[in-house]
Amino acid sequence: MLIKMKHYLLGYFFLHFSVCLSAQHFSMTFDLIPESFEPGWGMAVSDEGNIYCVSAVVCQNLTAACANIYKFSNEGVLEWNTIIEDKKPINWENIQVVNDSIYIGFAKFTDSASDYCGGVVLDDYNGEELNSFVSSYPQGLSLAAFGQYIFNDDIYMFGSGSNINDPSEGPGYIHRMDKQGNYLDHLEYRVDNFNGIHQLQEGPNDKLNFLCFSTSNLTDRDDYSIVEYDQDSGETEVIYEIVNQRTSTVAPFYAILSDKYVITQRHFEENNNQSLLYSIKGVSFTGDSLWQVSDWRESWDNESYTMLEMTTCGNDDFLLSGQYSDFYGNDIGFIVRYDTNGELLWERRYYTYDGIGRVNDSYLSALREMPDGSIVAIGSMQKVAEVGAEEDFWILKVNADGCMDGEECQIEIFIDGETNYSFYGDLTNEINRWNEVSTSESGTVDNYMYAFSDYLVGGWAHVYKELLISEDQQGSEWETTGRLFRQFDSQIFEYTHSNITEYKIYDFSLELGDLFTLNHYLLPEDRRLRVTAIDSLSLEDGSKRKRLVLRDLEDPDGSIYGDQVWVEGIGNLNGLLAVFENYLADRETNLLCYEESNEVLYQNDDLGICWIPVSVETVDDKNNIRLFPNPTTGNLAIDLPDMVIGQLSVRDVTGQVVATQDLDYSEEVTLDLSENHTGMYVIEVVSESGERWVERVVVF
Repeated sequence: MLIKMKHYLLGYFFLHFSVCLSAQHFSMTFDLIPESFEPGWGMAVSDEGNIYCVSAVVCQNLTAACANIYKFSNEGVLEWNTIIEDKKPINWENIQVVNDSIYIGFAKFTDSASDYCGGVVLDDYNGEELNSFVSSYPQGLSLAAFGQYIFNDDIYMFGSGSNINDPSEGPGYIHRMDKQGNYLDHLEYRVDNFNGIHQLQEGPNDKLNFLCFSTSNLTDRDDYSIVEYDQDSGETEVIYEIVNQRTSTVAPFYAILSDKYVITQRHFEENNNQSLLYSIKGVSFTGDSLWQVSDWRESWDNESYTMLEMTTCGNDDFLLSGQYSDFYGNDIGFIVRYDTNGELLWERRYYTYDGIGRVNDSYLSALREMPDGSIVAIGSMQKVAEVGAEEDFWILKVNADGCMDGEECQIEIFIDGETNYSFYGDLTNEINRWNEVSTSESGTVDNYMYAFSDYLVGGWAHVYKELLISEDQQGSEWETTGRLFRQFDSQIFEYTHSNITEYKIYDFSLELGDLFTLNHYLLPEDRRLRVTAIDSLSLEDGSKRKRLVLRDLEDPDGSIYGDQVWVEGIGNLNGLLAVFENYLADRETNLLCYEESNEVLYQNDDLGICWIPVSVETVDDKNNIRLFPNPTTGNLAIDLPDMVIGQLSVRDVTGQVVATQDLDYSEEVTLDLSENHTGMYVIEVVSESGERWVERVVVF
């Protein structure tokens, strides 16, 4: 079954951190079917610069393997997409464009006589189905298809063959058919017990070349060969062989340049405590080794590369893409470019983030050079940065240097689309409030507010503001914590009289990869943190502020202390002082909300309702509103401190307004909350002159 959807009907979501568009570059993610993983598996580019992609999905209420076919213009405009149901696309090279028709390769693989391969042909103009076909295998064989290749008007499906009658033996297999699916002939290629064919493509002398792997059932080490295949006579010849290949880390890929092959390889080698991530070798068309480049890294770096694609450029450069795993355990899509002699031209790693600044796992499984020299790649990106999170289809287009317009061209490229934050210079301003929740190991929960004084206190070489604390929800009584802070540029310092020492607790000028040493009198030893991500946080008023994610060097996976998330002008999202309190085992703090001039700019909706202070100055309780009975079953009387003109509102624990009432010279108001759900509610009264009274009531 085929379902056609115009782009304006497509149910996709652009993730806010990864969507950026221009005539030169773009990055977009698509989530067609919620809960289904949607990795990008195959791609083709036309001479006009149109981009065709295949994304594997699970459709029909997550019961059937399907494919989603996209067509994008050179500028990234989605022209159409087509869902093909009940057909599983082959794993890798599964799409080609021939004479305004799009050929999608499919295969059924159950290791039984009912298996087949086939294809669907789509119209380039609108994505409508023109034809579909299936082709059965010779008796006793089945095919785990890796790809399709169209050559001289014939279709070649290739991959690992399976001998249905002898599961201990499987040939590399090429299935040849015409464009209507009629079987023509096939190749069974055997070197060892188990064999497979990767990357079938046109080679020199008008013959086909393929990469074959072979292994016995006694080892996980594979041998690989570049093989020339005469499709007319069926004869094969090994051009170049790699033995003892370590494919569990990096599978070999090869490409054909104008005068040579280039092939990746991964040996079992070590050199002075270094690990070989991968090697690339240049090989002549007659099989002579020309050059080799190797990427060695320190063993303790914990870095690794998974190669997923290799392709050529018009100037005889070649490109590799896949997934890079960094020191912190993040898995990142990458592209690397080499020239024809194996010289590294550049490497780019494309970091993307979820809504709270965590790095999303991603990879780039296919890439092509565009007619204008730019590069387009597809793959997968997590929707949120969590283990096992759903993956969305990701398409990325960059310039010929691997960068995006307006980006500083360096190894690590950060795609979040949300870096237009303003600089907020005064964290210690007295108009700021932090409402926090603290939980002890015994389960005791405390709710309190922090604010800074509007007066200065002298220190040894500077003047400071005192940090004040209030433990009532109106902020009617404030006490000093005895702690002094100052800000210089984008750095925040705490000062102690006891040892006449300043301690730096924040530095919002840090850049990605920078180290921050946390030296504080409450810590038994210094802690070193690295900035692992930078983007921006959108606040309630629509403004954006710089957000930094930091991780302790002694906790590379974040499992012990977790990440610290700093927002400029606000501080740590776990609490103003959590920058060092994270290391103290007796309490866990969380920032409930942050306010400026009584306006809530940030709120953690999972923790409850913000306390709304009236002022740092003391407010007499007799001037507050009074509620009775409290708790109540529904009927509530509210005593106001004076004749009030204004408005009364009732909010639930999510902050949603559930009732309002205008006040006209009122001293007492009655409410009926019996229709509301049981729980806590906030009663707020605001007068015409701006006076505000807040109280809580429990409905049971």
